Amino acid sequence: SISIAENIFANRHPVGKINNIHWRTLYQQTQDFLDRFDLKLNPKTLVKQLSMGTKQILEILKAISTNPKVLILDEPTSSLTERETAFLFENIRKLRQEGMAFIYITHKLSEVFQITNRVMVMRDGKYIDCKKTSEVTENDLISMMVGRKIENLYGARRAETESPKTILRVEGFTRGREFQNISFELREGEILGFAGLIGAGRTEVGRAIAGVDAKDSGKLYLFGKEVQINSPVDAIRHQLAYLTEDRKGDGLFLDMALRDNMIAPAMRQFTTPVGMVDRNKINLYVDRKIKEFDIATTSAAKKVLYLSGGSQQKVLLAMWMGIQPKVIIFDEPTRGVDVGSKAEIYQLLRSFTSKGTGVLMISSDLPELIGMSDRILVFHNGRISGELLREEFSEERILSLAAGISDGLHHASLSPFLWRLMQQAAQTVLARLAEQTSCDVYIAVLEKSQVVNIARSARPAVEINPADEVETPQPAAHLRAAGMLLLAAAPPAAGQEAIRKLESLAPHLIHTLHRLPAQFEAINQSGFAAEFEEFVAGEASLAVALRRRDKRIIAALGFTGKRNSFAPSRLEEIHQVALNAADEIMSQFENLATKSTPIMG
Repeated sequence: SISIAENIFANRHPVGKINNIHWRTLYQQTQDFLDRFDLKLNPKTLVKQLSMGTKQILEILKAISTNPKVLILDEPTSSLTERETAFLFENIRKLRQEGMAFIYITHKLSEVFQITNRVMVMRDGKYIDCKKTSEVTENDLISMMVGRKIENLYGARRAETESPKTILRVEGFTRGREFQNISFELREGEILGFAGLIGAGRTEVGRAIAGVDAKDSGKLYLFGKEVQINSPVDAIRHQLAYLTEDRKGDGLFLDMALRDNMIAPAMRQFTTPVGMVDRNKINLYVDRKIKEFDIATTSAAKKVLYLSGGSQQKVLLAMWMGIQPKVIIFDEPTRGVDVGSKAEIYQLLRSFTSKGTGVLMISSDLPELIGMSDRILVFHNGRISGELLREEFSEERILSLAAGISDGLHHASLSPFLWRLMQQAAQTVLARLAEQTSCDVYIAVLEKSQVVNIARSARPAVEINPADEVETPQPAAHLRAAGMLLLAAAPPAAGQEAIRKLESLAPHLIHTLHRLPAQFEAINQSGFAAEFEEFVAGEASLAVALRRRDKRIIAALGFTGKRNSFAPSRLEEIHQVALNAADEIMSQFENLATKSTPIMG
């Protein structure tokens, strides 16, 4: 019930001679502090009214407000969305440039490569190794963390069958505004992934299928027969298991013994005909499951509260296997789990599907979805915005559909992690091109309907630092050739939104902006754009597309220089240089992307 200002400056309020709080000064200091980090919040807002992610950001900023020399962050992104994570990383980089050092503790290996300079690995409380981040791959870190070489984190995929049986069929599931008209099938031995942003309706659908929450309408079929599942008891009777995303809050009995948790959903199996509990049968069963699931515990009588996150998650999985499920709905299967336990959980899921069990996997971890799923359904605002088959999987396609961009056939956005890879792939090429062409050379992307540069080498050439924060573009610069190319390649909705933003930023350019759509088709087909209007001190520019192997444009390689640099006699030469450089950059980028992503089987 305290405000943002009171939270940030707790026990450090500005006070007068009689220790009365100077509220106006407090609010102004808080506003200045929030503005420093570009956080649009009112200092008087009550903390309890903020989202979980914003509260997490605020807690980190509270620590920063004391101006520490070293800040230790322990799993800081556990409650953050991708956008909030990007915001946090941007400010970490800013503070790092100001001299602050960070110890960053995380299970998320992708974050290691986005934000760190060095990485230290510990295992079982012991120091293993410390290396420069640029000298290791994700697989190297996994091997150090688990103590053995893992060739395939996600395990071998099942062999395709010609006509697998449909186990589960959902038709027209609807509940208010949370989800509408959800229909899909789950097949025998299949892992069907649910992707989407927070609040998209994935978890809500899973809970409705399992009878945890009610639905307004819709039908559910198991093995072709319509069934009514209105409670978890109904789900257990039909051998449908739902493993919650919140194992501590909803999934486990933390104050009870491991043994009691293991048998909870299947108590009937351990009672005699006269209703007596068969203790011997329980002990044999629990001991067998502890070994089968490799749960690290000193005793079956140990409270689940005192197990590691990985062991708790394996207990959750083991307890539901007692009902011998035909369908498993697993929400965030490896959240808060170390990489060794992740590999074991993945192998367990593979073993279940090899026996015909269907798995519906809800996850916010895109590499996990891509590595484990046979198909992926993407949710947006309570609806299924797209279905992806295995050969169509990519982080860009999933994020595009999750954002509601379903017609983005030729354009894909770049995540902050891929930005870094693009910066690494381009740094030496850009410096060389700047010297060779006497132009500013840069790589631009379309982010949140704005054209921004993520890497640049200016005249005279300067070395690119991959850790540099993204440059903030000036409004007029949006019309350079790179911006035109990106707008042409973007889905219509994204392109129109970008042009609307440009009109508000640079109203004097409206006439030029309205001419752009007529040029888009030719630009998109050729992957080449040139701008010769003297919009910046007599400068002109050209750009070529940076395409992934599936031909989608993910960025533009732009050249800007004095207009005479692009005279007709030089234009063809620079165009060819640009095309060759684009091929070189994308070759490097694809190699880095492959090395930085675990083998997916």
